[in-house]
Amino acid sequence: MLRPVALALELEALGASFVVVGSAARAVRGLDVRPADLDVVVRPHDVDAFVAAARALGSDLTAARLLRCRDVHVDTAWGPLDVFVTDVPVASIVAGEPALRVAA
Repeated sequence: MLRPVALALELEALGASFVVVGSAARAVRGLDVRPADLDVVVRPHDVDAFVAAARALGSDLTAARLLRCRDVHVDTAWGPLDVFVTDVPVASIVAGEPALRVAA
């Protein structure tokens, strides 16, 4: 299993809600890609649960930093993670790229 996909599964198991976007979304859907990291979109009301899950996996992410910056790169025990925070519907963000909603 690819590490970004495993990272998504671990975050979900820890109660995080998010949308997988980018090449990791393609990998989860079974396309032949090798993503280097996991890109996710998190809604503001899901930030606290997401941060708790990411911290359980070794990141130094904080809710204050994520809400202030709105896009943050962190490292976890499962590999790199790019997190974007928005209330904008994901369909308008990914512009034709497949996305996969993960709701805990």
